[in-house]
Amino acid sequence: MHQYSNGGGMDYDKADCLKLLPKMVVHFDETSLANIVSMAKITNHYRVTIYSSVDDSIFVHVDDETLRFKRCGDGIYYIDLSLYGKDKSRTTVTDYSRGCYFLSTVKANKEYYTRTETD
Repeated sequence: MHQYSNGGGMDYDKADCLKLLPKMVVHFDETSLANIVSMAKITNHYRVTIYSSVDDSIFVHVDDETLRFKRCGDGIYYIDLSLYGKDKSRTTVTDYSRGCYFLSTVKANKEYYTRTETD
């Protein structure tokens, strides 16, 4: 399977059941930092609830457990696996819900060029 995004394309040549959502078969790349799953495919197998007026999260009900996918940044939802004892990295997820802004000034950038290049 080939996927396109604003960051370019990526090939997924492996498929297996997702440990977190065992009824779903997903395509994945072992070198990728994240997996992308379809809301439509999740709802084919699991009950999903969203209470946007209370909490901007998506709740997926898996057997006797409810998984919480929090919204961050530009409408992307993620799950912090460390809350469920299912992460392997034991690192926390950075919350980018307030956005990231990178600012540089012309004056600061001039130090990387010669006077001839900036005049």
